[in-house]
Amino acid sequence: MTHSPPPTPRSLKTLILKDNLIGEKEQLNVVMPELLTGGEAIAEMIPINKTLTYLDVSWNSIRGDSAMQLSESLEENHSLKTLILSHNAFGDLPSQMMGDVLVRNTTLTHLDLSFNGVSPSAAMVIANSMTTNQSISMLILSGNTIGKRGAESLMMSLRRAKRIDSNLTIEINNCDCEYIDPSLFDSCEPANEYRLKMDEPYSRMVADELLRMANNKAGAFFKSVKAGPQVSERATAWKKRIKASHYY
Repeated sequence: MTHSPPPTPRSLKTLILKDNLIGEKEQLNVVMPELLTGGEAIAEMIPINKTLTYLDVSWNSIRGDSAMQLSESLEENHSLKTLILSHNAFGDLPSQMMGDVLVRNTTLTHLDLSFNGVSPSAAMVIANSMTTNQSISMLILSGNTIGKRGAESLMMSLRRAKRIDSNLTIEINNCDCEYIDPSLFDSCEPANEYRLKMDEPYSRMVADELLRMANNKAGAFFKSVKAGPQVSERATAWKKRIKASHYY
């Protein structure tokens, strides 16, 4: 006997799952990659559900692959307006992916990533997305080590944000804004040699910032651009953009 999948809910608008140990079994993915964790199940639901507008999965230890998939799932969701992810453990790369996806998500208005291990590089990616995102009005990053570069990028995004009908509020209460990672991109001193991995959101953000500067800042240009032996489609596309500019 075969069982058909349960029908997709057609009326659910609010779902609160906070403090439910959803990410407790994440470590089992290492030895059981076929295991569907709670976080992954939520990530699979998000692109399909067309009615949910409020989702709270705070205090659930969501991390690793589950956090990455949850971030990626927002790419195809067009109903969620409020997403509460506070007090999980997204860390660096999933938080970077969240920022990358926010460039294309047009419906989310309230995002809470407080106390999630958001790194300075991830904060910079999120900040960069806010310069073009038109829907987010409240971004909460409190309780994260966003560092000096992350804090500067977030404050700069408030100035550069291209908003038409809404304002942007960013909360960074109880953040470590003093930490300095000298390896991170510095928009005040951009002259450098960069080795970028174009499959990572942070590297793509740096590449876009460099191209923006080359096109808008007097005296800025690319001296040379080289691609490694394994060239991704994103890297090829970015190199074409550079060659098409007048600053190469």
